[in-house]
Amino acid sequence: MRFLILPAFLALSGLALPGVSQTRDKAPDYATIMRGLEANPVQLHSVSAEYASVQTVAQWYATQIQAPLDYGLKTVTNVEWAFKGPKYFEATTDTNDPAQQNAHQKAEASDHRKTTRIFDGSQEHHIEAGPTTAGGRCQYDAVTRPPHVNFFSPLDCGYLIDGEWLATAVKKGHGALAGTEIDPRFGMLSIISCVGVGNRATRLWIAPKFNYMAVRIESVGPPFSKANARIVGVNRCLSAVKVDGMWMPTACSVEYFKRSGGSDLLENKTEFKGIVCKVNKVKDSRFDATMPAGSILYDADARKRYRIGAHGEKTAE
Repeated sequence: MRFLILPAFLALSGLALPGVSQTRDKAPDYATIMRGLEANPVQLHSVSAEYASVQTVAQWYATQIQAPLDYGLKTVTNVEWAFKGPKYFEATTDTNDPAQQNAHQKAEASDHRKTTRIFDGSQEHHIEAGPTTAGGRCQYDAVTRPPHVNFFSPLDCGYLIDGEWLATAVKKGHGALAGTEIDPRFGMLSIISCVGVGNRATRLWIAPKFNYMAVRIESVGPPFSKANARIVGVNRCLSAVKVDGMWMPTACSVEYFKRSGGSDLLENKTEFKGIVCKVNKVKDSRFDATMPAGSILYDADARKRYRIGAHGEKTAE
């Protein structure tokens, strides 16, 4: 279940990792930080991960946006994810109890249980795999569109912003060194302030001892109401582990707030739990969006339905 196409943002928790110095180290200068950020896409050719995603939506926010909450205010999905720039793969499997479905979901013609998104390098494919039809064929609802939709992933917890590597985003956002901070988990952090990451004011807390991950990112959007309300995004990295020489998050959370009148009101929160990453081991076949023979494909862009043949040919239904 998804309500957001906003990018992911990262922030810290306060627990300490073993072996991390709690004293103030010498802070690197801006040029050194940029070299560290530029090294990350060279070292991370590909990443894959499995994790559980728990999304909680505030009641006031669900009512305001009239969200079709299929399983109430809290949902749990298992996620398989892979990235091999610029290709990505994401498959989410619903683990919620069907008995908890609301009236909106029960009114649907079919109960879609698995959602897959694949960007194969040229197009993004959305595939909804539901129950088999009476004829034993698995039905797919597919949407093909240019690569624009943002999504949450472990790389957004330290290495990406809006699908771009941090070095690229910081350069575009006219980044500047704004100070340092000591964190009990990640040690000395360098704070980078950006004025042009999308249309948002963004600050990044960079951890030099953790491959220059942005272990905290906070972003404030432009005002969108007469009361000058703004959307604030905060991600929190709860733990990290070194995988083949690269620090990767093992748990984190994503929160969005409505800021108005000097206070922040939580809209929704997504927690990523039990993240297990593999580095530089993703095969190109993971990004193949070919439908199996016998499938029924609905092209939502063209509003047409096709049957997939043995050699991938499409026959109009």
